[in-house]
Amino acid sequence: MIEENHKVKTKLNRNFKSNQTLKNMSKIIVTIGILIAFFFLFGIIVFVNKDGGTPGLLGLILFAGLIAGLRAVWKKPESKSEITKTDKHQLDKRE
Repeated sequence: MIEENHKVKTKLNRNFKSNQTLKNMSKIIVTIGILIAFFFLFGIIVFVNKDGGTPGLLGLILFAGLIAGLRAVWKKPESKSEITKTDKHQLDKRE
């Protein structure tokens, strides 16, 4: 019985680790996609700007989008086990 519990725990542990690995791999793939899109669009902006100046406001907006996209991909989820004060609020019931 104890050996069966140990086997189940190790199997669950392996599944959890493989899920974490898959999540990280998918995050890395999405990050690479975001970077490729950023460099492609940034290159278009620089190419269109024939005066040889800087990309300007569009470049800044694109860079802000890059930062926001990367933060959204790598954001850690909030702990769901926390019970806040609003969760414990007593509802008013009409009789």
